[in-house]
Amino acid sequence: MRRKRITLGVLVALLVVLAGSVIYTFFWPLFPGRSSDIPVTPVQGGPPPKSARSSTIVLEMPGIDEKHDVDSAARVADKTDAAPRQYSTEILFSAQGAPAPDVAFEVHLRSTVDNRYGHRSSETRYGVSDENGTARILSGSTAFTGTVKVSDEDWAHTGPVAFSGAEFACLEPRSNDGTPQVMVEVLGLVPVELRLVYDDGKAFSGTASVRSESQGFSRGSNIGESGRHTFKLPVADLKCWTRPERPGYETVVIPIAAAQIFDGAVVEIVVKRSERKFGNANVNTRALTGGQASWWFQLSERDKGRVVESATRTSVEVGDMRPFEYLSPGWYVLLAGCGDKVSRVEFEVLDAAVTEVVLDRVFDPATARVVIQDEQGHALDGAVLRIAGRWGVGYPARDVTGTVAVSDSTGAAKLTHLHPDTTRLLVEAYGYQAREFDVSVSSGTMTDLGTVRLDVATGRIDVQIQNMTPGKTYTIGCLDPYSSGVGTNTKICDTDTYVYEKLPFKWYTIFITLEAGGKVHSQNVELKPDAPTATVILDASEAERRNAPD
Repeated sequence: MRRKRITLGVLVALLVVLAGSVIYTFFWPLFPGRSSDIPVTPVQGGPPPKSARSSTIVLEMPGIDEKHDVDSAARVADKTDAAPRQYSTEILFSAQGAPAPDVAFEVHLRSTVDNRYGHRSSETRYGVSDENGTARILSGSTAFTGTVKVSDEDWAHTGPVAFSGAEFACLEPRSNDGTPQVMVEVLGLVPVELRLVYDDGKAFSGTASVRSESQGFSRGSNIGESGRHTFKLPVADLKCWTRPERPGYETVVIPIAAAQIFDGAVVEIVVKRSERKFGNANVNTRALTGGQASWWFQLSERDKGRVVESATRTSVEVGDMRPFEYLSPGWYVLLAGCGDKVSRVEFEVLDAAVTEVVLDRVFDPATARVVIQDEQGHALDGAVLRIAGRWGVGYPARDVTGTVAVSDSTGAAKLTHLHPDTTRLLVEAYGYQAREFDVSVSSGTMTDLGTVRLDVATGRIDVQIQNMTPGKTYTIGCLDPYSSGVGTNTKICDTDTYVYEKLPFKWYTIFITLEAGGKVHSQNVELKPDAPTATVILDASEAERRNAPD
């Protein structure tokens, strides 16, 4: 009897599962709000190689009827799977009036009509032009806008070219005599070797970028020890921007004439020493290092707090002297340590002069610790305990001996090798309002700040962009001008508004530039407790005007 009950229970369970499957398959599509009815961007596994691309690509934008409802049956799987309505256009790639074959490109589309659930579909497809410089695009709808972007190492263009579904013609029946065309003007690129040297004959070290601002072309790279690098460049008047690593040399712009550029060309560029006056400082480290082989230091501008140079481990120069060369005139702070000793000194650098500095005040280092939490008492991993100052840190933050400590998964942070002169410490985390503390640290002792809870930052910046050119893509960004890290929150925008939220109270730089490259138009704004929100209006035409040739 018991076995029959078990068997009956199993059969009932199977019938329930089977009934659920039938209901899901045949009746679930009838219910509104189902997630499967919302079109999504197809997941891409990365751009396919050029050899795997076709000159005929099919967009999976759903067909949209007059009621703006999604017709899920209108998806186009391939050329043979015809939708109830199918549309086509051609892209013509040309270089100086001649067809440009074998050009790899991307097509980005976004529907212009909401479905009944308030969603708009978007997608990206990859293709390549044929031997006639053309590519064909098929779609099951005309209710969309799109851009064509060249993504080819051998070709470049001034920026994404916009088009709309109105430029697509019906395949059956045809709406006109000829197929509409989207014109894309491209630049053919040739390999050119740049040989960069300093004016004393030594090989250049640093970064270099080559630009044609009038055409929106830009290529950049780190330059190796040989000072040589091969770029693929258009035959046009260009400018080379060099950023030397060598002290005494500054970023300069060097013109390259179109006549110098051809397949296999070699262009030599001489980077000259800056004409600005600098001063030097010779630091005697004997009292600190005691003849040991290595030490750490951080040199910063006293008034601005900007870090000029730092090293976690460096060799002591002959005679225990460490030169700091090509310093701009002004006051500096040198914080240094060796083993279990620390030292700090302030000094002034004058024009064309050498300042002699001695690290003669040596102390046992102090230590500070803290546990950092959010408003609810949850540990904040990656938060920062650091010496207070105008110059901040970039996120994700990293430990810097004597100045910055990053919290672990428990929220604990320990800042070691503190100089006893330290009077203010700061606790901060990304997206939270920072807190400063007056401290009195003593040589060889531990200062415990206990548990510090941070409030979520409430600052907000509303960005309004005016005079955007249809079809052009822009980059906007929100930077902390006093952060040692690269700016974050950069966004490619296809809308004229954007909002930055949960910002701590401090200064920010809001910028806009063309995605294709060029100069930057920016504005500075300060968020304060009595003014937690701000509106910044950026003029896109300013970025384009600044991007125009001189």
